[in-house]
Amino acid sequence: MPQPTLTASQAGIEKAKIALTDKSWSRQDLASFVVVEGEKPYGIDIQTVNKFFNLKNVKPKYFVAICKALGLDWKDITNPNTTVRGSETGFFHENTSLQSTNS
Repeated sequence: MPQPTLTASQAGIEKAKIALTDKSWSRQDLASFVVVEGEKPYGIDIQTVNKFFNLKNVKPKYFVAICKALGLDWKDITNPNTTVRGSETGFFHENTSLQSTNS
């Protein structure tokens, strides 16, 4: 069974680039500031950040953590055609409709 992933929309990436610039961070800086629960204290691989900015599939826990580090809501950044269901986000997301998986 394939693992769920999220992909940013082009408009979402534009918002992320603005947030990155507003914080005066490089992509490497962003990678070092991302916090993922249950993993090392801070930081992720730069390759994951590059995948995010290059509209590639990213595991939901990393996608959400990148958005959080940038001060953005992941639901505003993701491609609306992305489908994800899993504990990483706690939501089912398909074509911009969100429902909690905790029901």
